[in-house]
Amino acid sequence: MTDQNAKDKALNQGKIAGCKVLRQDYPVEVPGVPLTTEIKHGKAVENDEVIKEICRTTKKIIPGITINRIRWIHNEKGHETRLKAGKKRGTVIVSLPTQVLQMEVTRKGLVIGAEYFKARLYSHSLKIK
Repeated sequence: MTDQNAKDKALNQGKIAGCKVLRQDYPVEVPGVPLTTEIKHGKAVENDEVIKEICRTTKKIIPGITINRIRWIHNEKGHETRLKAGKKRGTVIVSLPTQVLQMEVTRKGLVIGAEYFKARLYSHSLKIK
């Protein structure tokens, strides 16, 4: 595609006969989310109810927001370890469908569980091992 707007248009068109559009997620990192938030672990897990609620409450800040996926930055074992250690908050990765939404979320933030959170850009290559 020639630019980001053309790419976003092509991605949002739907199915075209004989063509396959590979989707790209634009992730943001949201630190400080309560560990009690009902976000399920795993790569194939659906968190549709949580996503719908976040979109519904964030629409006042960002009209037209959509979220592809949401997950904790740590795995299920790490989540349990944090809870047992008495920690109350963790980091969530939110995947958005367009780069425009990604930039808007980093500027305006998200509402999760009636609480406002700032977001920052996330890159898998920056993850500390």
